[in-house]
Amino acid sequence: MNMLHAAFLLIGQPATTLQQAYDIIKSVYCPHKNPSCFCITCISINEGRHFSQVTIAPEKRYTLDDLETIFQKTSWSLEKDEHCFFIIHKADTMSAACANSLLKLVEEPPQGYHFIFLAERLLGVLPTIRSRTIIKTFHTTSTSIDSSILKHFTALTPNPLNFYKDLQDNAPSEDETMLLIDAFIAQNTQLYVSLIQEENYKAAFVCYKRLELLKKSFHTTPMPGSAKLFWKNLYLKYFQCF
Repeated sequence: MNMLHAAFLLIGQPATTLQQAYDIIKSVYCPHKNPSCFCITCISINEGRHFSQVTIAPEKRYTLDDLETIFQKTSWSLEKDEHCFFIIHKADTMSAACANSLLKLVEEPPQGYHFIFLAERLLGVLPTIRSRTIIKTFHTTSTSIDSSILKHFTALTPNPLNFYKDLQDNAPSEDETMLLIDAFIAQNTQLYVSLIQEENYKAAFVCYKRLELLKKSFHTTPMPGSAKLFWKNLYLKYFQCF
């Protein structure tokens, strides 16, 4: 079995990231090593009742009491081949105090313990958690929005008239805007790393400036009814990053 990471951060829609979390557990416990099978083990994992799973999903805002289960559980040593997975829902709503209380455990968990953080927004998760996890994104935003809006940001030559037309016909909502920006940040981050590895520093610098713009825009949530203006301003600033 390949070495299993101690902590994951899965970004995307809740149903998608939860299934990905289950697949991580199946990679350890499924006797057939096939996450798509319907063996008794996989069924119990999919139903959230496998002995290795501990689910943390408070109904309201996180409190330190919600995390007490983690501290109690990790005080016990596991057997050599035993694993325990903490599935932590809505990690992007966790307060700084709650996140910071987990830092030491996440960075150096006791043998056999693993953390799987689930979130819809990458930047909603504190950097201290992000830096200690393996980040995977599973965005499922609509194809129509992706094709009509985001395609303009990857074009070699900007075409504002076409962009404004597509924006008028299919403008994202405020909630969709933040998910799209988050996905776009993840995409540009991967591109930036690739450009650095290729030693294409000129393009990497442009990519870095655009990343900074996207991160700043992410924290400027559009007011109700202002999504179109938000995207127009972002489009203009994005192509000024040269």
